[in-house]
Amino acid sequence: MILTKFALSCSDPIGNYNLALALAHAAQLSYAKEDSDTINDAENVESTAYQSRKLSQLELSLASQAERVISGSGKEFAKGWLLLALVQSFLQKSPQAAYAACDAGLRISPQGQYETVMLYLTRASLALREGQPTKAITPCEQALLNLAILTPKDTTRMASKLWIELLNIFLKLGWYDSANTCIEKLMEFAGSGVTSYGKGLIHESKGETMEALRAYKESLLQDFRNWRCMVRAAACLLLEAPDSEEARLYLRNALHMEPASYEAWYQLGLLHKAKGEMMQARQALTIAIRLAAVSPAISLRILLYDD
Repeated sequence: MILTKFALSCSDPIGNYNLALALAHAAQLSYAKEDSDTINDAENVESTAYQSRKLSQLELSLASQAERVISGSGKEFAKGWLLLALVQSFLQKSPQAAYAACDAGLRISPQGQYETVMLYLTRASLALREGQPTKAITPCEQALLNLAILTPKDTTRMASKLWIELLNIFLKLGWYDSANTCIEKLMEFAGSGVTSYGKGLIHESKGETMEALRAYKESLLQDFRNWRCMVRAAACLLLEAPDSEEARLYLRNALHMEPASYEAWYQLGLLHKAKGEMMQARQALTIAIRLAAVSPAISLRILLYDD
């Protein structure tokens, strides 16, 4: 409560935005934590009304924070609209509200800024969630154009993460030539760790599990903090050996870095199930389902931390 009041009274737009992002991420984790604490309470776990009420409360709180960021910083603050678009996408109930926030942000966000790229990526991700890939085409093309002209100060780790996000969307669309374009761009300025991770994603998308695993391991040798890469490496290992202890280590490390990763919890649930550890499997899979329900179109961690 104290943090919330501070976030809403902060006079610095960037500070207000950053703290609101942190609060949104904390709310996401708190929601998952509560579910893990009540995992054996069948009434709570199975009650649709109970879960719906909790999700509605979470959405209302986060949307209120985002709207306060915009009203307190001025409607010309593109980051505020980006935050609103992300929190509106949490429940995946009303994509139109998230689209509207994206459009409002794009009307004022200058070309060649990372906020502009994020808004287009969010729009593309929303379209894919709706099962309308054709609606993702234009946002992807615009994201690509804006990434190509990012201002020098943004051509850093943030740019690398945005290229990876775009690559992921291209893979979901089956656009392998465009995905390879992302790899070429990453090779121009990003480290070998990020580039190997991108190559691993392409191999995995094509079903080339062992090639993907090799690429992921090469990436982790260069960038041991890449928890997303750990999750994908674990997924590849589990396809070859469903009870892999190496996969367990990757997943534990990934969840230590990002406990809100529903993909990591899902893979951990599969591993427990393969080992016959049914209670742990149920717990991990239930947390994965709950986290997926409050997963924004684009991970908040991209904006929160330099990871």
